[in-house]
Amino acid sequence: MAARDLAGRKAQLTLKESGRIIEKRDIEIPSNRFSKEVDFMLDATKKGVMPIDIEVSGIAEEEHLLNNVRHIFIEVLDQKYKLLCVAASPHPDLGALRSVLNDNYEVDFCFGKENLPEFSNYDLVVLHQVPSAKMDFNALKSQLDKNVKLPVLFVVGNETDRSLLGKLQNVYELHSGATNTLIDVKAHLNTSFSTFTFDDKAEQLIAKYPPLALPHMEINALQNHDDLLLQEVMGVKSGLPLLSFASDRRKMAFLFGTNIWRWRLFEYYQSKNHDVFDELFSKTLKYLLLSANDGSAIYAKENYYSNEPVIITAELRNPNNELVTDPDVTIQIVNKLTNEVYDYTFSKRDHDYQLNAGLLPEGLYQYKLEAQMGDRRINVNGTFSVVAIGIEEQQLTADMERMRNVARLSNGNCYTARELQQLFADLHNDSRITSVEHHESRFEDLIHSKWIFFVLIGLAAIEWFLRKLFGSY
Repeated sequence: MAARDLAGRKAQLTLKESGRIIEKRDIEIPSNRFSKEVDFMLDATKKGVMPIDIEVSGIAEEEHLLNNVRHIFIEVLDQKYKLLCVAASPHPDLGALRSVLNDNYEVDFCFGKENLPEFSNYDLVVLHQVPSAKMDFNALKSQLDKNVKLPVLFVVGNETDRSLLGKLQNVYELHSGATNTLIDVKAHLNTSFSTFTFDDKAEQLIAKYPPLALPHMEINALQNHDDLLLQEVMGVKSGLPLLSFASDRRKMAFLFGTNIWRWRLFEYYQSKNHDVFDELFSKTLKYLLLSANDGSAIYAKENYYSNEPVIITAELRNPNNELVTDPDVTIQIVNKLTNEVYDYTFSKRDHDYQLNAGLLPEGLYQYKLEAQMGDRRINVNGTFSVVAIGIEEQQLTADMERMRNVARLSNGNCYTARELQQLFADLHNDSRITSVEHHESRFEDLIHSKWIFFVLIGLAAIEWFLRKLFGSY
């Protein structure tokens, strides 16, 4: 919730489900630039779609009320993913990762010398600066050996024991560098990475993210890997991986560097949201959670706005874990509110498939992807929502800084309502504003004017007739 120039006032926040009021809260507005996150706990009494309305009461002087209402959809599911974060010690990176996860995830933490829980109870394990001297390596290796299909996200930092890390996986071999220091490593997107994509705005923002802290080390690849982010050190793009994916019995991701919490704070400072950070790591975790055995993966956002196209990416892998694009992939999308059905076929690209379903009406959608790969029938199900939003309705305050920039780039000027007289004076004195007269000359052969030809023929005929009549011949 946000408010401007309403210090000392009070608003009422109302939460409704299918028109039924669930809860009301009075919100005090202490300052003229007010912003606050308000948490609600809803009882999931049954499975299915819950349409939720969030309303903020209008205030007497408020002229525009269109941005006081937001409609969302929540789907109640039985299944929850369970994640285990094992860390050498508490770290703000873990909080940043936790903030990406929605209510479909249950997260447990284990630090230092604490006894490790049974890994078989979890769908994904995050090893933050682990293995390290602070943990029982044998217990950790035993758990991973017993659960060879369990996906793992390795976060390599200053406390990571590089030699022990090599005993947990066969993708990277790490050696200490010439100096025992931390280096600043910035990120940039690998344009050849095709498993999931980001738009130009996200690419530019990621390039501006603050650097991560990484110990000076040598990174040698032992197996094939796909790099989403690459390292940049002191302005030089080294080509070394920063965020990398690989498969060696289990699905794995490697993040080389710590302090990703700075990325999240930086993005909020820049754009007042965490959209790119959340998209980056939610796609990473989803990729790891997707089964490596069915040979398929699908990437769709959880929420789309009604003014943006619904774009879904899919990939198929053969038994050798190689990307293929031979089979046809179809998808059926169903609006769970209206039961309207949309059937599509994916477009094939070099290494994957993509579907642009265009703009869809507001609602909650369920999709089912199908493909036939040899004797295997592949089916993938999922959901996403489309939320109605109008940019003009959400931001009703003129962005003066942007208007000034547009005026400056176009060699113009920007005026407020109080400066209209100055605008009139500038227009009157602007030498570029003058009366302009346009003159056009055009030449055309008379032979192209047929009416003149017939007039001349007619006059000649009349002269001949008169001369004939009066005996001039």
